[in-house]
Amino acid sequence: MASSITAAAIELIRHSLELAGSDPAKVGVRLRVAGGMVRPRFVERPEEGDEELDAGPIRVFIAKKITDELGDVEVGVSPEHGQLVVRPLSS
Repeated sequence: MASSITAAAIELIRHSLELAGSDPAKVGVRLRVAGGMVRPRFVERPEEGDEELDAGPIRVFIAKKITDELGDVEVGVSPEHGQLVVRPLSS
């Protein structure tokens, strides 16, 4: 099993990049831990050890710290707040 991303999460990231005026061919989103929470950040490239998800034309990277702690994860969208969430996948 490997980490994955939902269609809703891909669409949320695509929309965020569009609102920021960022070109998805040049800018991706890195999910990292900041302030004890998983937070997205626009980046041009992953950091060493990051996992890159298959998200079609959108580039999504998960920080090594997240996968070290949780193993394989699913990136989705919370229905309550419309924000990205990272959930561990069952083994």
